[in-house]
Amino acid sequence: MHDVSATGVKIRVIASYTAPAGFDVRRFSDDNAPYEVPDVDIASTGMTINGELVVWSTPAGVQVNISVLPETDEDDNLSRVWTANRIGANKAAIHDIITITITLPSGKVRMFTNGSIISGPPTTGATADARLSTKTYGFMFETVV
Repeated sequence: MHDVSATGVKIRVIASYTAPAGFDVRRFSDDNAPYEVPDVDIASTGMTINGELVVWSTPAGVQVNISVLPETDEDDNLSRVWTANRIGANKAAIHDIITITITLPSGKVRMFTNGSIISGPPTTGATADARLSTKTYGFMFETVV
């Protein structure tokens, strides 16, 4: 038997300026994927005029999305990183270099390095069933180890 349970997953986020000591993310969303790493296309293809396949490698970042319960310590910390890195009127971004470490229940570790926060909600929303909306923060990374 192969157990694919995600119960017990741990995520550590380090932001070079905003949170250099890092913080843990454990209060994941219950109505959205707690975290996801979408597929990354690593090559492009074409066909020659004579019908031969041509393949070339294409560089691409690796995205990680983390969904947390709203108004938790995790949300507060991620929101702080998002706010510090957002450009606005009379406000420059701080340009944190982000590292995320994901530890799976099996003990396997994946480290995402040299990244940036790329998306997140500016405030907490609400759903039609009178619940605060899940908060999802997106990151893009150069390297996965």
